[in-house]
Amino acid sequence: MAFLLVGGWSGAVAKDGAPRVVAVLYPETEAPYRQIFAEILDGIQRGATGETVRSYALSEPPDAAGLRQWLD
Repeated sequence: MAFLLVGGWSGAVAKDGAPRVVAVLYPETEAPYRQIFAEILDGIQRGATGETVRSYALSEPPDAAGLRQWLD
């Protein structure tokens, strides 16, 4: 099981003045692990004041094309 957070926490605004987006990637799982990841995501969203948090559940095997499109 892996959990990957992509992004930084130093300041809530990007250099161009737009709010930053924090991308959170996590494995697509079944209960009870799904609830654990939901709680982690909730904590990240509460802690990322002024930033937009976007999450993406990775399937097994990961859909690389879908992930690239989501990141764009």
